[in-house]
Order: sequence, then structure tokens, then C-alpha cells
Amino acid sequence: MATGYLAQRDRPAGIAVGSAGQFLGALLALVMGPLLERSHGLGPLLPVQAAMACAAVAALAAGLRRAPSGAGPPAAIGIAEARSVWAVALIRTLAWLAFVGVGVFVSLSTWLQPILHDDRISSTAAGAILAGMLVAGITGCAVVPAVVARRQAERRYLTTAVLWVAVCCAALAVLHPVIAADFVLIAALGFVLLAALPVILELTERRMGASGGVATGILLLIGNAGGLLVAVIVGALVDLPAVAFLVLAAVILLGLPAARRVHT
Repeated sequence: MATGYLAQRDRPAGIAVGSAGQFLGALLALVMGPLLERSHGLGPLLPVQAAMACAAVAALAAGLRRAPSGAGPPAAIGIAEARSVWAVALIRTLAWLAFVGVGVFVSLSTWLQPILHDDRISSTAAGAILAGMLVAGITGCAVVPAVVARRQAERRYLTTAVLWVAVCCAALAVLHPVIAADFVLIAALGFVLLAALPVILELTERRMGASGGVATGILLLIGNAGGLLVAVIVGALVDLPAVAFLVLAAVILLGLPAARRVHT
């Protein structure tokens, strides 16, 4: 969609907005349940979410009434196209980065509250820490991708992001009983980690052209698979906070060789 509907100079910002929208939705989901439960119980939760989904469908349908321009001939979609995209070394590299990066994000989103509860940190405080991570990540999506694309610094940024997230997770393994440290470290982690997604997606769109949609689908599919696998592993460690954070540090470090192989 970015390739078809946005001028080339606007695509990094457009992809960043779309990525930030995912995290804004996660933030809204985080606060919606407790707010509705406090005032009306959880009964209205599904109707409210259904109304939001219908509004999103209507907005998307209205936007798609205009035919895309500048996208070139439409790409084929199927097994053969997926194999062709997967044969590109850059896509395999970015897919591994998506696997470990989304794995860490989903694990933190899913298990941060029970992990911190082991340190007598209330679910409300842990929820606020998680919200801080999402707000910082949305801010990162707004600030980072356009600058990285303009300077063609994707390899440098992704390498730095892997190391930064690993350092933050290692620090959390030591400092997790200190609530102020949790706020600062998890927000700092979120700012860098969440901004890496639009950086990866913009590079994919730019390099793959008409096949960018298929490539993006592959990256998100593999990223969600990483989210599932890593979250299952971390879920078994919620009673061992230090070990859980060290596992997350080790997982993200597995992406370092891939980050260093990224070429624009």
C-alpha cells in the first residue's frame, strides 16, 4: 500500500505511521479492559472492539476506492512468488531479525506483569511500565525511520538496536526489583525496538518493489512465529525474573549477525 499510494519520499513516514498504529492499538487494548471493567464490567468489551473494527474497515474501504498509482504491474501472489521472495538473501536476513525482535516484544507484552509481580510490583504499576514501553515505541516510530532511511543507516541502526535491547534486558535482570529502573529501562528498550519494525519494512518495500507486499507478509508471519515461540519459553520462567530477562537478552543477541549483514 505504501508503494502504491505514497510518493517515494513519503513512504518511510507512511510505513512508520502504519507501524505506530499497531502499537497504538496495543496501548489502547492495554487500557481498555481495565477501564471498562471498572465502570461497566467486561460485557461491553467485545461490542466496543467490534465497533472499532467496523470503523477501520469502513475507513480502509473508502481509502481503497482510489486506484493505486506508481506501483507498477501487480505482483503475483502464491507459492511460486513466495519462494522467489524467500530466495532473496536480504529477506531471509530481515526475517530472522523480525523473528527475534517480535519475539522479545511479544514476550514482554504478554509476561511483563506476572514477571514483575514476583518482585511485589502491583499489576497496575506493571501495566503502567508496559504502557510506557508502548508510548516510547510509538514515539520512536514517529522519529527514527525517516532519519534512518534518509541517511541509509539501516545496518547501523539495526545493529545498535540489537545491542541496546540486549543491554537493557541484561540490566533488567539485575535491577528488576527497582520499579524506577523498570520504567526507565523498558521505555528505553521500547523506543529503539519498536522503531526497528518500520525500518525493516521500509527497507523491504524499497528493495523488493512490486513484490514488497509478499515480502512484508513473510516478514510479519515469521515475526509472529517468533513471538509465539519466545513467549512460550519466557512464560515458563515468570517465577524467575532474572533468568527471563537474560533469556530475552540472549534471544535478541541472536539477531546480531543478521543485523550486521543488512545492506541497503
